[in-house]
Amino acid sequence: MNHFLTPLILLVSLLCFGCPSQSTDDITASNWQLKKWSAGQLPDDLTITAIFADGRLSGRAVCNQYFADAKVENNTVQIQTVGATKMRCPEHNDLERNYFEYLRQASSFKIDKEQLIVNCGEVTLFFVPQKED
Repeated sequence: MNHFLTPLILLVSLLCFGCPSQSTDDITASNWQLKKWSAGQLPDDLTITAIFADGRLSGRAVCNQYFADAKVENNTVQIQTVGATKMRCPEHNDLERNYFEYLRQASSFKIDKEQLIVNCGEVTLFFVPQKED
């Protein structure tokens, strides 16, 4: 009996633990729109978007288009220095600057009920799939 039990235990162990787990969360599956963040209230009339594709992050942050290198592996994300266009929007300049700083601190993400949740140090960003205009 032990003769059959040992190979069976080995097979089950390999199936359960032998292969690295692959994330089912596909951050590139949607274009995302920031809905809220844990740093405080966002004005309702602002649109902040994020698109992850081909090792890059791009989108619109309040006034400016932005872009950065983004390394996404399993459920981790590392975003390099963010570049942006230089349009002026004095009333939301701090908000946009804070958003870029939070992105640079991004470390992990998960997709839960079609919501993208990005952990950025002490701040969490919550995105939803962007609606088509």
